[in-house]
This record gives sequence, structure tokens and C-alpha cells, in this order.
Amino acid sequence: MPDGMNVDRDEHGWLYYEYSVGADDAPINKNSTFRLTSFNVPHIPGLGFDGLVDYSLIAMAKNAIGMAIAGVRRSTERSFGAPRHYKRSAACA
Repeated sequence: MPDGMNVDRDEHGWLYYEYSVGADDAPINKNSTFRLTSFNVPHIPGLGFDGLVDYSLIAMAKNAIGMAIAGVRRSTERSFGAPRHYKRSAACA
């Protein structure tokens, strides 16, 4: 989520967005907050868990690549044995 943007629901269940303008953002309206309705903000739902805030796609890709590398390392150790240049961790046993 971009810095300064908060998403929530009002008492009727409607989405609203609050954007906090920082001191470095604009020459006017510094340190103020704007409340926008869902009709004014295009929100494309992604890999979210609650319909409001989405997961970072970059973080999801990073985790997937890390899991793939760990899986390849474990299967290689089981097939060919652990390389001699590092100690085998307890998680790979």
C-alpha cells in the first residue's frame, strides 16, 4: 500500500480511503488528511486476505523463489549427499 494511504469501512460497510499528505508530498495542504470514497479511487483487488489490503506481489514472488531454492537444495542433498563446504542444518535432516 502506498505510504500515507489507509483503507477501512465506515459504519454502513462502505469502503473509504484516507490519504495523509506529508510535509514532503506537496507544496500546499501539508500535514493534512483527505477522505475519499470508493467511487473516487480505483481499487483492483489482488492477493488479499480481507478485501481491503493486498499482499505485496514482490514479497510473494520473493517467498516463492526462496521456497523453490530451498526445495531444490533439500532434494539435491538427499540424492547426492551434502556438499563438504558447509554443515548440514537440522532443518534439512
